[in-house]
Amino acid sequence: MSPDDLKQALRTLGLTQEAFGELLFSARRTVTYWTAEAVPGPVEAIARLLLARPELVEVMREIREHSHERKVG
Repeated sequence: MSPDDLKQALRTLGLTQEAFGELLFSARRTVTYWTAEAVPGPVEAIARLLLARPELVEVMREIREHSHERKVG
């Protein structure tokens, strides 16, 4: 997957780079690198999975929220 392919995937999913980074527990700067330079294999796999099953975006948001609650609470 090229950086442009990742950008298109994020547009298709309705995700900003920042939102995608949050889902992956990654800094926006890291996602900026992926969309400009190189997409690591695991990130490509996640993007392709989300394109195939967009409902998993919400599952990932719930995981992120649950993880945050554990750190706060």
